Amino acid sequence: MKDKATEQERFTLMQWARDGALEKEYTYLKPEKIIAEKCQMCHNEAAVGIPDFTKFKNIKELAKQD
Repeated sequence: MKDKATEQERFTLMQWARDGALEKEYTYLKPEKIIAEKCQMCHNEAAVGIPDFTKFKNIKELAKQD
């Protein structure tokens, strides 16, 4: 949902994913805060048909580069 985050927040998320989506950088570089504030309202355990972003392992899996 591109419109939920600012351009800078989207850039931060993309850069973090491109750099390997490391867990130690998840909190330090702010992806965790962005995802909690902008994404988890819809992407949570109760959501049907969309990924759950409440667990790092789910986010890490989706951040893999192909």
